[in-house]
Amino acid sequence: MKLLVAKLKVIPVFIFLLTIFLSCSDEKLAKENAELTAKNQQLEKEIHELKSKIENQSKPVAKEAVSALKKVEARLQVGISYQDYTKLLGETLHQVNLFLESPESTQKPELAQSIRKVFSYYMMIKTLSFNVDRGINLYSREDDPLWQEIITSHPGAKWNDLQYTIQLIMKAAGEELKKTTNLLQE
Repeated sequence: MKLLVAKLKVIPVFIFLLTIFLSCSDEKLAKENAELTAKNQQLEKEIHELKSKIENQSKPVAKEAVSALKKVEARLQVGISYQDYTKLLGETLHQVNLFLESPESTQKPELAQSIRKVFSYYMMIKTLSFNVDRGINLYSREDDPLWQEIITSHPGAKWNDLQYTIQLIMKAAGEELKKTTNLLQE
């Protein structure tokens, strides 16, 4: 019986200590939870800021790509040597690629496609101009793969009149560039 009484006296002490332990644990858990909540809120804020920063950085890239394409259009309108045109296309390709590799390009696929299209027209002009400058027509065969690509995108193209075909592609590039500019502003 004495043993039972001794055990009964220990139980309230045990319950008291357990209560103190649990209350300390609850306070500790509450404190840790508050700290984790604060850290989570801070991380969410940082993520939001980084997303905004990425979006703001990519927009000038799209703007610069379109600006570079407009520069090519302007140079074509006033005339440019084949060598200068090749150099200008290289610089433009750099700007175009920066945009196409940016997050905005995946967010705005129609803009990316339009930019690609304009640049591909400029590349067609480069290839055709190379032949015109040298007074030759390597596209005298209507079944040539490049010529097939040209007439697919420009049905009025004339394989026996490259100057006319270049003008036709320049016009199409200008129209597509207007579309590109409108898409950029959206």
